[in-house]
Order: sequence, then C-alpha cells, then structure tokens
Amino acid sequence: MRTWFAHGQWPRIFVRTHWFALACFTFLLITGLMLFLPEVHTVLIPILPLLYDLHITFGILLFVALFLPLIARLPAAKKVRRLDWAMTQVLIAAITMTGITLWLITVFPASWRSLAFTLHGDFAYIMGGWILIHFLLRAFSVGKRGGWVTQRVSWERRTFLKWSTMGVLGSIVWLAIGGIPATDGTPTVESGPLPLGKLPRPIPQFPEYYTVTGDYPAISATSYQLTVDGMVASPKTLDLVDLKRLPVTRIARNFQCVTGWVVPDVEWSGVSMRDLQKLAGAHPDAKYVTFYSADGVYTDSLRLDQLAPDVILAYAINGNPLPQQQGYPVRLIVPEMFGYKSIKWVNRVEFVKDRELGYWERNGYPANAYISGGPSL
Repeated sequence: MRTWFAHGQWPRIFVRTHWFALACFTFLLITGLMLFLPEVHTVLIPILPLLYDLHITFGILLFVALFLPLIARLPAAKKVRRLDWAMTQVLIAAITMTGITLWLITVFPASWRSLAFTLHGDFAYIMGGWILIHFLLRAFSVGKRGGWVTQRVSWERRTFLKWSTMGVLGSIVWLAIGGIPATDGTPTVESGPLPLGKLPRPIPQFPEYYTVTGDYPAISATSYQLTVDGMVASPKTLDLVDLKRLPVTRIARNFQCVTGWVVPDVEWSGVSMRDLQKLAGAHPDAKYVTFYSADGVYTDSLRLDQLAPDVILAYAINGNPLPQQQGYPVRLIVPEMFGYKSIKWVNRVEFVKDRELGYWERNGYPANAYISGGPSL
C-alpha cells in the first residue's frame, strides 16, 4: 500500500502541496454539492453563508497552491506524466475561471455567468473523475513508458504556464461564444398585456428551485386569495381574477441568485407593488411592507422606498402562467436584488411601521440585497 502513495525523491514541499491540493479539491466538491443540491441545502440553510465563504476561500487556496512550480524549482531529474499535469492544470484553471465568473458578478456579463454555472460543475465532475484515474495509474504504475498520453517528461515553468493559460483562455472563449445574449443594462418596464401577435416564449429552466420546507405549496387558481392589510386605509382580499383585472406591468430582467447563477432576460408579468400600495391606501406612517408565503415559513420585507416601478407581484413568466416551483400562482419579483428577496407563493402583503426580518435575513443574509453590491452574504 505504501508504494501506491510513494513520492520518491520529490522535495517535501511538493509532496505536501500535492496532498493539500487534493484535500482542497475534495472540500470544494463536497461544499459545492451542499450548495447546489436542494435536498441538502434545505437542511443546511443556517450555515449556507459560511459554506459559501469557505467554498470561495478554499478555491482561492487551491489555485494558489497549484502555482507552486512558478516559485519552487522542480528537481531536474524528476519526470512526470505529461497527461497528469496537463489535465490537472487545464481543469483547475477552467474551474477557477468559471468560479471567478460566478463570484465577481458585477464584472462579467450575465450571458457568461449563465453558462459558467453549468461549466463550473461539469469541470469539477471531470476533475473528480480524473483524480480517480490518476490514483489508479499511480497505484498500478501504469504508463512508465508509452506514447504521448502516459509519457514521462521533464516539467518546465513554460509548460506549466502553457497548460494553465489554455484552461483560462479556453474557458473565456467558451463563455463568450456559448453564452446566451442577455439584458444587463436599463430595465424594460412596460404596461398592458402582451402585444397582439406576440407569442409567449418558452419558460426558462432555472438551475435551482429553492424551497425552505422541502416541498412546493399546492394552490389552485380558484382557491387562491391575496390579503393586503396592515397600515392601510382599505384592506383588500383579492383572488387571481381580481389581480389580473388590475393594470399589467411587464418587465424583462436578469434573475440573479446569490450563489452566482443567473437566468438572463426573463420576462415577468404582474401587478406593480406601487399600484397595489395605492389601491390599498398605505398609511403615511407605514415604512415597510412584509410579504408572506403560502408555505407558512418564508417571509421577507422591503422598505416602501424600495418599491421601484419594476418591483411586481408576478403571475406570468415569459407570457406563461408560473410553474408551481416558480411560485404559482403569484410571486414577488425584485429585479435589483438577489433572488432570495423575490419570495414565492405570496398570499399576504402587510404594510407595517417596523421591519420584520425575513427568513433568509434571520439566517445571516442581508436585508438590503442589492446585486450591485456584489454577492455579500
């Protein structure tokens, strides 16, 4: 067994870095799955901000560790499998580049980030598979002699930089060419139903559909009721037909999740919160509005001065009724903020004097989650 993990005459710093990099990647793979899989992160909600920060930190440490050959010279007599180092450097560079794209959301366009989320996971899975192959090759001493794939070569800094640059540039080209065109600038806000002759677009697939209860509330169109109360002159109880009779506001915006993924240029139709505020006659002393979900757990709130023209209670996406996992029949959309502020299955809107922290805020997320401020948890 010891021969499987032998490193011969490699300097200790390289041996330690090798195992440190493996430990970092393993941690990244585990935390990445925790952040991605709904079945897991629903249970881990209280520690998701910590997992997110740790995931980024270990990603940076892994990237830095793999640059050791630039500052520490490899032994002249030692040779490495060409494919081992090529695959490792290309994949880690690609994982890092796509991770940075998701992390620095104000730097890269939504079209890049939309694709980067998928590629980041795919590259990580490939890297995990390659580590297993690498282990088997090492354990059974495969490829001591052979062709290009398993040939052992003397490693040089310029070769290291070549493969790392290939991973970075390859990712950039892939993101630039494969990204979906998106609207990153001025929001589109229109009133009225879809123009005549304009057909609904397909409903976009979101990378994740969050639920804090592990299930989606089952609400029928006939039984749905929206209560508008609190500090208002005229409390209202509106069904879905009543809502659709109100003036329609349509917006086309990117939907941005705090974990980095984005769905570009989604069109939502619904009722402007400003119109609902006027309809109910919010009291001048009311400073906040609290939204309640039909799941019985999720709440969130906004200041009244945050009710921009594009903050709406949406009942349609791309001209289609909301799917159940998207909050059917009605959900809030706050385009300038991260997705956790856009509460789903809204069945009550309450105007209040004092703010009540929402579900995610009580678990460490900021109440004012503007995207322009970056993904600060």
